Amino acid sequence: MIIVDRRAALIPANAARTSAVLITHPAMVHFLADIFERAWDRAESYPFLPVRAADAAPEVIPAIRGSIQKLLIEGRSDKEIARRLGLSLRSLQAHVARLKEEHGAEHRLQLGYLMGLQSNAAATRESAAVSRGSGTVAPENGTVAPGSGPGPS
Repeated sequence: MIIVDRRAALIPANAARTSAVLITHPAMVHFLADIFERAWDRAESYPFLPVRAADAAPEVIPAIRGSIQKLLIEGRSDKEIARRLGLSLRSLQAHVARLKEEHGAEHRLQLGYLMGLQSNAAATRESAAVSRGSGTVAPENGTVAPGSGPGPS
């Protein structure tokens, strides 16, 4: 049942709830609202554990945080990052707070700097590993064949 501004009520017309009856008669709407409130007052609370978005899905969090890091390093605003990732501003800010904690940053500027350093260090290690091999990448399995590339053998 849906009650709108105590002026209209929609009740299911069939068990499958594929159609509804619209009721606008003031006395009927008042009666249905009263029934709803009585049922609400008698209802028992459901014991559930509230979950913060930042703790909700451990398997998804690393991907989200990676995207947040990339967009923060690019200098995007919180509003833009939240919109692009489909997060609420509050959830994004919780993720950013966790990132600051993980990187030991006191503020956003410092966080961006530390993440940029980490990103550059990873890229440097990757390029150093490729240049040490002095080989070529074999397309069929993605491995480096030593001595098969340009340079001394």
